[in-house]
Amino acid sequence: VIAALASLRRDHRQVIVCTFYEHLSADDAAARLGIPVRDVKRRACSALDEIRRILKERGVQVPCQPVTLPGPG
Repeated sequence: VIAALASLRRDHRQVIVCTFYEHLSADDAAARLGIPVRDVKRRACSALDEIRRILKERGVQVPCQPVTLPGPG
């Protein structure tokens, strides 16, 4: 997973780090990154799709389940 994360575009990696590793809400991640909330959500979705694709290429079985970003607070 770390290698897949490292291979992401910088803007996608920043969103994943903020939302999943630092447990920021989409609103808080948007404020920190200086981008609209809709862009946080769009980049997170794209980044997770890319991570799944990379892991599948490496033979890792990845469950396909929807991801919900943490809410405010």
